[in-house]
Amino acid sequence: MHARLAGIASDCRASQMSDQPICRLRIKVSACASEDRVQGFVDDVLKIKVRATPEKGKANKAVKKLLAETLGIPVRSIRITRGQANPLKVVEIAMQETAVFAGLPHD
Repeated sequence: MHARLAGIASDCRASQMSDQPICRLRIKVSACASEDRVQGFVDDVLKIKVRATPEKGKANKAVKKLLAETLGIPVRSIRITRGQANPLKVVEIAMQETAVFAGLPHD
């Protein structure tokens, strides 16, 4: 794994409650953006832009859809566990951490 991502990977842990590994990521969402885009990591936070508005869960749905498309997994494999009404969120992705980081943009 890339040395810069080593600190971020510490937030990814296999779940002891299921057979599926779970990767937890901190993200910062910019809603009402001009495009839907996973920008990459700044320190240990993944920055994401979505066109959707932050009302009635629209931006959260857009974030999950964008991450699923980026990683090539079903939307149901992504769950927002913290920050439902906040731009700073924690997401859980049902996927190996190395596959998550391989599928996300980084320097």
